[in-house]
Amino acid sequence: MATYFDSTDADDKALLHASIRAHAELANVAALVEEEVLRHYTLGDTASGREVYLQGYTADADAADAALRESLRRTVGEVTSHRLRHYDKEPGLVRESRGGRSKQWSAKGVDPNWPDGWTRRLVDFDTRTPFYNL
Repeated sequence: MATYFDSTDADDKALLHASIRAHAELANVAALVEEEVLRHYTLGDTASGREVYLQGYTADADAADAALRESLRRTVGEVTSHRLRHYDKEPGLVRESRGGRSKQWSAKGVDPNWPDGWTRRLVDFDTRTPFYNL
């Protein structure tokens, strides 16, 4: 069964930041990110399997809708690149000086797991019922 992002494929690696293309944890992080992205759009597992609310999704990437496959591939590449670039950084760390002796944290610091706007490529495929609140 094919995955949406293959960390050994040259085309998929080209989506990553140049500094992390040879990272030792690339395959592990890419697989984890793909699973977490799909879990974000999963509202529950049923007896017949996972129910992912993305239009055109199938468990086998080769059988999925081509536009969704490309959007998922680019999303997983973007999030993987972001995670590996911030792999050794502390969450919320904004500034570090004096050889690490002085650190400043903020709730608005960079999230090392999810870049801002990471869902933008998948909005058109999201089939979940939107929540409205009055």
